[in-house]
Amino acid sequence: MSGENKGGNTQIIVALIGLAGILGGGVIANWDKIFPPAQQSQTVVVEPIKPQVSQPKVDPQPVAQPTRNDPVTYLAKTPRKPAPPPVPKLFHGSYTGIMSEGSESISIQFTLQRTGNRVTGSYSGGTENGKLQGTVNGNILTYNWQAGEYAGRGITVAEGNRIVGTWGYGDEISGAGETIAQKTVLH
Repeated sequence: MSGENKGGNTQIIVALIGLAGILGGGVIANWDKIFPPAQQSQTVVVEPIKPQVSQPKVDPQPVAQPTRNDPVTYLAKTPRKPAPPPVPKLFHGSYTGIMSEGSESISIQFTLQRTGNRVTGSYSGGTENGKLQGTVNGNILTYNWQAGEYAGRGITVAEGNRIVGTWGYGDEISGAGETIAQKTVLH
């Protein structure tokens, strides 16, 4: 039995050696895939290209020097400021609003013309039609009015495109009623 056993052992050893050879050959053949090389940076030196063209020789010419000794003035452009928005002309144009007298109110339309600090104009509302003339001081208009046989005075303050004021009969600038109107914007 020992002879048969020796032959069987030999075959196993030969098979193992063959298997080791196949595995070893596979590892060696695929070494770069199993153990990839580490990333290495490579420095490439590039020599600059030197032109081989010959340059014509030029004799240096003298540079002309200024003969004036005046100082040079440079003007800098300054940016222009944008124009401010137009300021509404106070007490000039058409205004639409309400005029009250006691507990009654009527819709009213003013048409005013301003020249310097003088204002002339007309108003109409309901059955009332009248004229006025006055003087502007800042944003305040003091005026005299007349409608048919009635006359009086008034005072109005401009608040942007709105006017607000009081009016009275005779020499009084208040006591008869109030006026509030908005400047009409034409589209």
